Amino acid sequence: MPDAAGLIAELAPSAAVATLAPLAPRNWTGPLWAVLAALVWSGILIVLARLVGTITPPTLACVRFSFAALVLGAWLAARGQLPHLKALTLRERALLALAALGLAANYVFSMMALSYLTPAEASVLSQMNGMALLACGVLLLRERLSRAQAFGLVIFVCGLMLFLGPRLLGSAFDVRFLTGSALVAIGAVTWAAYAVVQRVTQNRLSSLQILWLVCCGSALALLPLSSAAGFERLDAGGWIALALASASTVVAYGAFALALQHWSLTGTTTVTSSTPVLTWLLSWAAAAGGVAGVAVPQVGTLGIVGALLVTAGCIVTSLGQAPPQVSNSAT
Repeated sequence: MPDAAGLIAELAPSAAVATLAPLAPRNWTGPLWAVLAALVWSGILIVLARLVGTITPPTLACVRFSFAALVLGAWLAARGQLPHLKALTLRERALLALAALGLAANYVFSMMALSYLTPAEASVLSQMNGMALLACGVLLLRERLSRAQAFGLVIFVCGLMLFLGPRLLGSAFDVRFLTGSALVAIGAVTWAAYAVVQRVTQNRLSSLQILWLVCCGSALALLPLSSAAGFERLDAGGWIALALASASTVVAYGAFALALQHWSLTGTTTVTSSTPVLTWLLSWAAAAGGVAGVAVPQVGTLGIVGALLVTAGCIVTSLGQAPPQVSNSAT
């Protein structure tokens, strides 16, 4: 699942505009878009947890990518901005194919993890996406690690150790939790591969054009692994959940981009990086409301402190990124 740190890197031009145009008094447009993005990313894991037992993860991911490709394709076509593959070099096409495989793998592994983890646990661990991207940026793209990013990384690692430790050490060793955590970690690496390619190719294509090409490629890659089995077992609630899951990618990505256009980078990052906390709150609310299939993680004080530190580390790391350079040239 995407996170704020990664999406800020992907939407660098929008982020640059946001840093130059802070929130105006009594203007709640930006905060509302940021809250919407955070709520979608927080709630989608709960929605997906209801579906993974009925529809296979590759099939569910293929449906989500197909819907996103259709919506984004219509949007770009209406504005005459559909990208032409013939204009891309062979290397760029290969990189886009790699990005599609990376994002497809991330979606599949993340949904497979929901068979072993609660949505709240998966939300905390999915913050590894941004840290994997940070590592790739430093190691592969030779990006400079700021002091704030290093501090945030230390907080994140400490929080992750506190969150994982009680479930993986000593007599409380939990094989299912370990399996789910490993799947999320693999998904984080594959998502970082997608995000790195996004950075490399963003000089030739816009972020939305890249996302559309990647969604098309991911849907095609997952099509042979998909199955129609399971759809006949969906009830009305299941079909609603499937519709929400399908729309989540476009809604969250669009809301995040709009938040950056109307609000400061700091405010947007802080709100959208709080998704683990929101997922826990939504899980507790759903369980209290009797929603079927929603499990609340049974963690102790160390686990809760660890989850909060993981969230804080992600916020500090995101805020520690150097602001994108804005050109004064008209071109």
